[in-house]
Order: sequence, then C-alpha cells, then structure tokens
Amino acid sequence: MRPLTLRMKAFASYKSETYLDFASIGDENFFLIHGNTGAGKTSILDAIVYALYGGEGTMGGRSNLIMRNTEAAPEDLTEVDFHFALRDEHYRVHRTITQKQKRDGSINPTPTHSAALYRYVGGKETLIDGRNQRTVTQSVIALIGLGAVEFRQVVLLPQGAFRDFLLAEPKDRRELFSKIFQTQRFQRLAEKLQEKAAKGADRQQRLIDRRKLLLEQTGAEDFESFLQSIRALEEEEKVLQDTIAPLKEESAARQTAYEQGLDAERKLQQYEQAKAQLKAATEERDRQAEARSLLAAAKKAAALQETKTHLDAARKKSDDTAQEIERTGRKLEELAERQKETQQAYEAATGRDPQLEKLHEERRVLAEQSKHLDNYRQAEKALAEKQALAAAAKADADAAEQAVPSLKAEREDVNRSWRKAVELASRLDGLEHAQSDLQKGERILREGKELASEIKTLEDKSEKEKIKLDNAAERAATLAKEAEAKADARILGQAHELARRLKKGSPCPVCGSTHHPAPQLSNAAIPTEDEVKAVRAAAQKAETLRQKLDAAYVQLQNDIRNKSGKRDELRAEWSALPKLDRTKEELSSAIREARKAKENAPAYKERYEALSKAIDAAELTAKEKKALCDARIQEAQASQGALVEIQKLLPANVTPEALEAKRVRVEAEIASITTDKERARTAFERVKEDFLRVKTSGETLERSLKIFHTELAELEASFRQRLKQASFASVEAWANALTGEYATESGRDALENRLQEVDRSHAAAQGALSAAEAAVKDIEAPDLEKLKAAAEFSLEAWNKASAEHTLKAKEIQDKRKLQKEIENILADEKALDSEYGVLARLAEVANGRADGGQRRTRMDLETYVLRLLLSDVIEAANHRLIKISQGQYLLDPPNMDDIDSHSGLDFTIFDEDTGGSRSLASLSGGESFIVALSLSLGLSDTIVYYARSRPLEMLFIDEGFGSLDADRLDIAIKTLLELRDTGRLVGIISHVEELKHMISVRLEVTKSTSTGSHARFVTNG
Repeated sequence: MRPLTLRMKAFASYKSETYLDFASIGDENFFLIHGNTGAGKTSILDAIVYALYGGEGTMGGRSNLIMRNTEAAPEDLTEVDFHFALRDEHYRVHRTITQKQKRDGSINPTPTHSAALYRYVGGKETLIDGRNQRTVTQSVIALIGLGAVEFRQVVLLPQGAFRDFLLAEPKDRRELFSKIFQTQRFQRLAEKLQEKAAKGADRQQRLIDRRKLLLEQTGAEDFESFLQSIRALEEEEKVLQDTIAPLKEESAARQTAYEQGLDAERKLQQYEQAKAQLKAATEERDRQAEARSLLAAAKKAAALQETKTHLDAARKKSDDTAQEIERTGRKLEELAERQKETQQAYEAATGRDPQLEKLHEERRVLAEQSKHLDNYRQAEKALAEKQALAAAAKADADAAEQAVPSLKAEREDVNRSWRKAVELASRLDGLEHAQSDLQKGERILREGKELASEIKTLEDKSEKEKIKLDNAAERAATLAKEAEAKADARILGQAHELARRLKKGSPCPVCGSTHHPAPQLSNAAIPTEDEVKAVRAAAQKAETLRQKLDAAYVQLQNDIRNKSGKRDELRAEWSALPKLDRTKEELSSAIREARKAKENAPAYKERYEALSKAIDAAELTAKEKKALCDARIQEAQASQGALVEIQKLLPANVTPEALEAKRVRVEAEIASITTDKERARTAFERVKEDFLRVKTSGETLERSLKIFHTELAELEASFRQRLKQASFASVEAWANALTGEYATESGRDALENRLQEVDRSHAAAQGALSAAEAAVKDIEAPDLEKLKAAAEFSLEAWNKASAEHTLKAKEIQDKRKLQKEIENILADEKALDSEYGVLARLAEVANGRADGGQRRTRMDLETYVLRLLLSDVIEAANHRLIKISQGQYLLDPPNMDDIDSHSGLDFTIFDEDTGGSRSLASLSGGESFIVALSLSLGLSDTIVYYARSRPLEMLFIDEGFGSLDADRLDIAIKTLLELRDTGRLVGIISHVEELKHMISVRLEVTKSTSTGSHARFVTNG
C-alpha cells in the first residue's frame, strides 16, 4: 500500500482545503514532516487513518466530531479524500462529516457521516461500497488485511507508542501477530482435524467399550464361550423343572415340627436364663471384696498406656512394611512375565512388514486405475455438455425468425423516450446555475444582515471601550506623576537628614569635606520607601490596565474594518448576480424533472443499444444458424469417440464401485497393521518402565524395614522395664487392670453405687428362678437344631430349586438379548474400521499431542508458526538495532526447543556492555526508542516479505528522535535512509531542527490563527 494523494478540508486544525501530492517528491522516498508543536503534523496521519477506518482509527482514538475543525461553519463540509495504490490497482476512499441546523437555528450536536470506497478500472472510477461508514471500514479491512489497531502499530508509529509496543504482553503480541499474519487458519485446521478424528475415534471406542461391557456382564471370555453358556443354561432349566413339586410338600411337613420344638425350647431357655441371672448376681456380689485392689492396679496401668501406644504403632509400621515388600516381590514376578509377553507380541507385529509392503504396492496400482476412471467420467460430462450446446443452437435458430418485428417496434418506442430525456437533461446545467445564483443571493442577504448587526454591536462596544481607555490613560498619567514626586521628595528628604547630621570637623559621607559652610535643612515629612513602592505599584497597575484596554480597542477597530470589508465584498457579489425570472419552487421542480431525465437517459440509451444488438442477432440468416447447429453436432460426435477410447484403458469387468471397495479394504489393512505394531511397541516399553520402577521401590522398602526393626526393639525393651517397675508380671496383667469400669476415673467413682444395686439384683434373680422351675415341669428338651436343620434344609431345597428355575429362565432370556446386541455391535465395528486411520495421528501432531497422550507436551501448529514469525521479526530488527546501538544491544528470539510453552512470544534484550540479558522495562527513553523502532521496522519488513500480495509500502514515525544524542540520531537516520532501496515511503514527524538539515525533502506544516494549518512539500536548495 502506497499513498498517492491526500485532500482534507475542515478537518482537525486544517480549516481550508489542503491537497498533498505524494507523487510530487519523485524518487525521494524519505521525507521529514516538520513543524512547531501543535502545528498539525499528526493530523496528517489522523486524516489517512480516518479515511481508511473512520473515527475509531485516529491516532488518539478521537471521535468523528472532534476531528471536525472547531471553526467550521455549520454548512461547511468536513472532507477527507485519500487516494492510494495497492499492488497494481488504485483506490480512493472518501469520508465526510456535517452538522446541520435545527429549525430553531441551533446546531444539531449529532453529526451526519458518509463514506465511499472506489476502485479505478481501465482509467474509470467504480464504486465498491458506499452504504455507510461501518461497511466501508469493513471493505477497507478486507482489502488491506489490517484493522485500525494493527495498521497504527505497523504503518503509523504514533507519539508514545514505541514503548507501549515494545513492552506489550506476550498474549497481546500474539493476538497482533495472529491478525497480521492470519495464522488463525492453522488453528482452524488443527481443530477441524481434531474434530473429525475425535468423532471417528469416539464412535469406534463407544462400540468397543459397549461390547466389552456386555461380555463382562456375561462372565464369558469371548463371544463363542458366551454362546456355549446359553446352550448349557437351557439344559439345566429343563432338569430343574422336574424337581420342584416333591420338594415343596416335604418342606411344609418339616416346618410344622420345627415350630412345636421352638415353643418347648423357649420355656427351657427362660429357666436357664433365670439360673444364669442368679449366678451372675451372686458372682457380682462376691467381687465386691476385690474392688479396691483392682482400682489400685488400674491407676498404675494408666501411667504406662502412652508407652504401649508408641510400641503398638512401631510394630504395625514394621508389619505393614514387611507386607508391602512381599507384595512388591509378587508384582515384580508379574511384570517379568508381562515383559516377556509384550516383547513376543512386538516381535510378531514386526514380522508383518513384508505384508505391509505388498499392500502399499497394491494401493499404488489401484490409484492408477482410479485415474483412468476419473478421465472416463470427465469425458462423459464433456459429451453431455456438447449435446446440450447442439440443442441450444437449434432452439436459438428457431427463435431468431420470430423475434425481429417485436424488437424493432420496442426499439422505436425507446428511441423516442431517449431523445426526450436528452433534451430535458441538456437544460440541467442552466437550471442548476440559476438555482445556485438564487441560493447565493439568499446567503448574501442573510450574511449581510448578520454583518450589519455585528458591526453595529462592535461600534457601540468600541465607543464604550474608548471612554474606558481615556479614563484609564488619565489615571495612569496622574499616578505616574505622583510616583515621580514621591521619589523626588524621598531623595530630597534624605539629603536634608544627612545635612542635619553633619558635624563641624567631621568628613561628609558624600564629598568627604570637613567644611560645611551652608547645609540645606528642612522640617518637611520624608516619604518612606514603602510609600514610594506603593505609589509606583499603583501607577504600574494603572498603566497595565491602560495597555490592556488600548489593545482591546485596537482589536475592536480591526474587527470593525474586517467586517466592513466583508460587507463591501457581499455588496459586490450582489451586484454581480443576474436577474432571475423564476421562483425558487419553479426552479426546484424544473431541476427535479431535468435530473430525473438525465438519470433515465443512460438507461434508455443502454436499452436502445441492447435492442439493436438483439435485432442484429435475430437477423442472422437461417443458414448461419444451421451451420452453427451442425458444428455443435460434430463436436458431440467427436466427444463420443473420445469416450470410447478412454473406456478401453479401464480394467475389464471392473466397476467404479468395485475399485473403490478394493481401495478402502487395502487402506484399512494398512492402517490395522501399522496401528497393531505401534500398540505392541508402546506396551513393551511401558512394561519395561514399570518393572524398573517397582524394583527400585522394593529396595527402598527393605532398607526402611531394617530401620523399623531397630526402633521396635528399643521400644519393647523400654516398655518391659517400666512394667517391671510397676509390679506387673506381664503385658496381659497390665491390660486386665484397665478393663471395664476401671479404665476411666468416672467409672471408678460410680463403683460404690453399683455395688448396692448388685444386692438388689441378687434378690430379684432368686424370685425369677422359682417361677421358671414351675413352668418347665414335665417338659423334655427337644433337639431343636436337628428340627431346624431339617426344616431349613427342605425349605432351602425347594426355594433354591424354584429360584434357580426362575433365574435360569430369566438368564436365558437376558443372554439372548445380549447376543443380538453384541452381533449388531460387531457389524458396526467392522463398518467403522475403514473410516478411522492416519487421521488421528495428524490431529495429534496439529494439536500438540504428538506422543498420543492426553496431556499437551508439545506446542500446537499455530503457536509454532507464530514463534517462527517472531524469530523472523527479531532477526530483521537486529540488522538495524546493532547499527543504531553501535553494537551494544541485540534482541534474543524465543527458544524454539521449549516445547512446554504455549505462548512463547516473549523475548529479552542482550546488553554487550554488561555481558548479559536485560529486562525491556529497564531501558531508558532513548534506548526504548531505538529498540522499539528497530522492532517495528523488523515487523514491517517481515509483513512485506510474507504478504507479497498486499505489501505495506509506507511507514510514518511520529516523534521520539528528540530523546537521542547526536551520534545515535545520525545512525538512526542513516538506517531509515536504507529503506529507500526497498521502494518504501518513509515519513518522520518531528520538530527537531537538526533533522531539517539531514533530510533533503520535508513536508513543512505551519499554522495561523485565521486560516488554520497548512502543509506543502519543500526541497532543500
């Protein structure tokens, strides 16, 4: 992209129309945009970006309304027109801003916008888009390939943007690079591959998982074993059906006998329970004497409880470690066996390589045959097209004879309408001139009235200001005289005071004489220094006011003269206007009619020419049409012969469907062999790793066990010593001392209350025993276990047989359903096997999972491409940075081997003076400028290299050179001058005076208070 012309009016600080012709500088591709601060240098770049992107693209993100000149009249149109070249084509974008008046005369604060994009084709301008601002901006972005933000960062480097671009976050830099180089297509490719691979793999895995799940539910090792189990179940179900009725009768009889035995057993148990309760109450009462001795032993045992806890924990840790060592040994044996099995499987898979080579050769032959088949299909299509053309030629010849009369009649009607429209359109210029004169007259009258009112107001104000000025001048003169008199009085008074202090024979402090014949004496009051300063300050204040009023009066007189001059100009314009013989409404109506005729005339002309061509075509002789029809038929016959010749190259008795099926089978076999081999290798490597890991773990456990044994021995010795000191003969004796209620202090406190309760319980037990003895009189003890066992055995036999029969029948039914489902799954697996092959591997590589795992251990395709692009940018930047920095600085590109990083768009800078890398944030203002300048130029160079179809042939740099010393400024300019060899247009915006002498061509920007900013190209003479 290269700028050709720029025209702006009422835009920013450019009040009047300014036209810049970039082609006027000839072969000088390097120029300086120079001017004072605030002159309007940056506004030139604002105009370019505004033309391309609207308000969102300005250098400061300013709104459309702010870009409008503040002194522009409401009826003035803000215009920006930018003409540029892109590749070998020329384009022009035009934008406007207007502010309309409301009916009450006030200004509508909401501006009206318009925009249009044109392309020059064959020397003529063609409208591409003129709908609205937004659509034009979208068309420009599609044309250039950059949005407003990216365009500013790459082509327009604005004030303060150098350091922001240099210190951008990696994610922001990634987003910029992705948009500039359009790397999103790599991410979309990876996502599409992943989506297709995941879809096929998911369908296949769901079928496999479902089939395995169904087989696991049956308990069979494979499908054939499952079928055999169904047949066996059907035999067992038949046997169970014959044994159920006899078992039911036997179970009912034995259940009755068992219930009678239960009643007798319940009464005997109540008697035994009463005897046991009495015995227990007696024993409890006998234990009262031992209570005190047991309590003392419990207290001693409690003191040893913490030591015993540590001992038990150490023993458990030792036992757990020994068990873990035993499990590790068994695991090693299992892994050794699995390693042998997986190695054998891998060797078996490798043995299928000859078969794989044979399949590859078969695939090549099938590809050649498919090529002949494609040629045959193309020939068939060509034959159909030739036949269709022959039929169309015949229909055209028949229709030509019938079309001529009606077409001629229509052409005559169109011709009459065309002549009438041309006549009306020829009057448009005169009517528009008359309307313009009428509008001009209305404007002159309106502006004349406004000027007369303004002049009258200024004259009245001038008279009042003249009175104020005369009064201020008189007061200033009075205060000046008073200040002068005060100063003279103070000097004279000081002289009188000095004379009063003179003594005879003493030297005068002024002349040194000791003789004082006639000293001047006075008794008048002497003004103080503060009084003199106060009068002088008042005089100065009055003089300042006089000067201010005088300047205001002079300005009012100038305003009156200027407005009087404008009024005279309006009078001259009014005198020059011609007299009109139509009203405003009549002119408007006539103009509308003429404009409508002018708009319709091209359509009438186009229709007339089209009808003429149609008549010429229809008047072709029947002989010519017949010849064309014969030629089309001969072409169709030739295509038929070519089709026969191609058919001879196809294999005999082979259909396209058969060829495709054979190709699919070969591809599936190749994928199956390759996948099996890779799976066998992966399994073998994984088992080897597991064996080494388990072996290392076992050795660590054995070392730990030795340490635990040593600690355990020490704890056991300590515990035995303390047992001996506490008079416990053994650990069991110690443990018995802390059982029951002696284990807690609250239990020991409640002991005495419970002893009284024991006595009452003993008496109650004696009464219960007497009642139970009377109930069991004449009852013999039944063999309840035998009765129960017989009843349960019979009931269980009957229930078991019934349940087994029901379960067998249900199991057979369920397994038949599973059989049908598994058979359907096997059929689906076979169909899917041909759809999923190397696609999964491609998806893994593109998405950064080249190892086939679920965790991303490698960078994805888009990140890899972005890193390469950043490396290219840094390499291009270093070519200039090493010159500008005189060998001090060098940018370090990202490490391409760092596969665990998914961003990788960060970099550092190497400082030769320190011998190490520095943070970019530590650079000074001048250092930041040269580094960011080099990086931005490198980015532009890389874009030019990669985007050859859309080269960016311009670069504007806004300020920043003032932060460089003389040497680095000279080197930076020489480096930028080298860009001329690439044909790029480089503009530097700066107010640094030294650059005027270093750059031969400059765009000089000036600004005046009355007419605003102006710009023109200047060449150093």
